[in-house]
Amino acid sequence: LVSQVPQTSPLLHRDTTYHNLLNLKPNTEYEINLDVVQIEGAEKELYSDRKLNFKTLPFVDIYDFDLKVELVDVNGYSAVIRWLGPPEPEQKYVTIFRIIYYADGPNSIQDEISLFKISDGLSSPQINITSLIPDTQYKLWIEAYLTNGKTLKSNVADFMTLGFSSDSKLALPSTGLEENDPALTSDNE
Repeated sequence: LVSQVPQTSPLLHRDTTYHNLLNLKPNTEYEINLDVVQIEGAEKELYSDRKLNFKTLPFVDIYDFDLKVELVDVNGYSAVIRWLGPPEPEQKYVTIFRIIYYADGPNSIQDEISLFKISDGLSSPQINITSLIPDTQYKLWIEAYLTNGKTLKSNVADFMTLGFSSDSKLALPSTGLEENDPALTSDNE
């Protein structure tokens, strides 16, 4: 519903050559008339018979983007994920990313685990999730906390960590010991 009641600006001094119109609505037509208040004792009467008509631009939401998560690499104990969507510079739009995942299986407890990554514009839009359980189905998504105070949620990615096999070398998290370290060799060799 558009109001037909005209609004007025404060009185402007005669030396003023411009006035800023604030709080205009997007995609709206406006008409401006100039009313001149006469100075007492003036020799000439001033008036304006011209109207200024204009239309404001449509509203463009700079925060209207899709956030998409994709898997880069998955093994038995970790998964590398990346996200796409936020425009550059990322930190202008997103304050922090929350990566949420949980094991999804008949015998698993669906406790969500959250990781956080600050949007700094210096690091790549990806993260390595570690301490996963082999041969387990996971669900993962990202929430982006935007600089306008809203939250944007990505798609949900389903993935399965690699399982154990008798002919594959077991990939364990790094212990800091080298493969040829005497502490790793068996006395039976």
